Amino acid sequence: MNEVEQTIFTLINNHRENHGLPPLQPSANLAFVARTHAIDLVENEPDVDGGNMHSWSDKGNWKPVRYTRDHAQAHLMWSKPSEISNYKYTGYENSHGYGHGVRKTMRIDPYRAVEGWKNSPGHNNVMIQRGGWSPMKAMGVGVYKGIANVWFGEHLDTFPAPGETEENDADIIFGNTYQFIHAASNKALEIHSSGTHDGANVEIFKNHQGANQLWIIYGYDDDSIQLFNAHSDKALDVSGNGHSDGTNVQIYTNNRSVAQRWFLKSVGNGLYELINVESGKALDVSGNQSADGTNVQIWTRNHTPAQRWRIVPI
Repeated sequence: MNEVEQTIFTLINNHRENHGLPPLQPSANLAFVARTHAIDLVENEPDVDGGNMHSWSDKGNWKPVRYTRDHAQAHLMWSKPSEISNYKYTGYENSHGYGHGVRKTMRIDPYRAVEGWKNSPGHNNVMIQRGGWSPMKAMGVGVYKGIANVWFGEHLDTFPAPGETEENDADIIFGNTYQFIHAASNKALEIHSSGTHDGANVEIFKNHQGANQLWIIYGYDDDSIQLFNAHSDKALDVSGNGHSDGTNVQIYTNNRSVAQRWFLKSVGNGLYELINVESGKALDVSGNQSADGTNVQIWTRNHTPAQRWRIVPI
């Protein structure tokens, strides 16, 4: 997400929190749909001849929609996530923007966009699940020039977005030092309280670039890697070489066992998953929470933001 999209995402979740609702999780697929539609609205202006901003043109690899006030073609709009992305469910859209002729030159004010939706009963009902709307779990934001779209989904996005791959990334230099930043919370993978003993816990914490948040990557011929904490010189380790969902992750003296070896998988957009060699499970932030000190564990790979990391060279 760019800065404007991130602001919209945060403002909507803040609005939900004020109404006692849980935050929505980011969806790469719904964001893809939102951006694709924003581009279509700006470049092709399908909202003509009685169609509103939920309309889609006939100039893309999708079914065109002329969305009118009677909602006659609502099903063609709601099905766009499953039609053009890997999200397997329907989705629902809030759209905000400028009129024809100026939307190519204007830029979105995220605060104005969200306030407009809050003050529009129909749009507000989608955001806070009133008026018969089912509970939402996922959200994707897309902004292009003078159009902002937000797509909501009733299911978590556990699917790779269009164009994502699962290949190891060639830009990682073995022996160099990196930070692992949790994509959803923007917090760093670290050793609790700068511990150095075997079994010291691994968590996420606000990024301060301390040595307990720095990791040296070493590689093996089978494309697996080990991560060594720069402060303790101990390896990222699955406790007891466990296989169960929720098994704790810690640091431990280097023993080169499969409990300490990981496959690094690129999932696109500069994000990665770490998959334990022995269990096949992913390095996972418990509950996809964002609080300092949230525990890190292994969990069945589900392609959610809880398991995605940015790797930042130091």
